[in-house]
Amino acid sequence: MQSGVALAGQTGEALARIVTRVTEINGVVVEIAASAQEQSAGLQQVNTAVHQMDQLTQQNAGDAANKTPVVARVRLSVTI
Repeated sequence: MQSGVALAGQTGEALARIVTRVTEINGVVVEIAASAQEQSAGLQQVNTAVHQMDQLTQQNAGDAANKTPVVARVRLSVTI
């Protein structure tokens, strides 16, 4: 009878340790999830910045292409 009571006590202690560890692990998982969310937001900002730079690069290329004939005409008129 006493060994059964002792085993029940040990089982309760083991379960308490398990609950403590599960709570600790849950805290770590919550921290990981928060970090992943922050990283995702940072990557979204980088993606937006790269997209804006790409748009400006394309716009500059278009502007340069549009100005090339004008520059050629000005050069031609200066040499004449």
